[in-house]
Amino acid sequence: MKVYNYLNTYLKLNTDDEEIIKFGLEIIIEILIAIITIIMVSVISGMIIETILFLLFLIPLRQNAGGYHTKSRICCGILSLFILIVVLTIISNFNINRMIQFLICFISANIIFFLSPVDNNNNKLDNLEKKVYASRTKKILLFELLGFMLLVILNYSYWSCVLMISIFITAILVLAGYLQNRMEKN
Repeated sequence: MKVYNYLNTYLKLNTDDEEIIKFGLEIIIEILIAIITIIMVSVISGMIIETILFLLFLIPLRQNAGGYHTKSRICCGILSLFILIVVLTIISNFNINRMIQFLICFISANIIFFLSPVDNNNNKLDNLEKKVYASRTKKILLFELLGFMLLVILNYSYWSCVLMISIFITAILVLAGYLQNRMEKN
């Protein structure tokens, strides 16, 4: 509210758009808090590159595949932070061999391939949108799987693990969203 009042004092905002502007400012502030938190976690853990790569692989796949969403943005932020910390802990403390990575990646890719896109109450998809998101998801997934295979072949198992975990997390969220939708229908 303070930011809105400050902007309104100097810019003379249209009062008809007050709610839209307030919502936009709220989203911007939440995004800034998320970015600052991610930077802090990655710096504290000493895993800046791992964090960047994990998010670069996760975000496009997750945005198109859909899946589970919490009921509030605060819960979403807390869950996202928890996931990031768990992911960085796994990457830094466990050496997952290539065969297990391959198995997890294969199962996760199949979940994403066959279930996505998964909509939710906040974002219902019509048939055309489902086709568009399904196509995008499959293209992104294929690109990431090729990257994963290349890293495995080149014996960069540390980095293939980062990519595998991003696919795995997406699969978990897709499956959770799918199950949530099924339970809500019953």
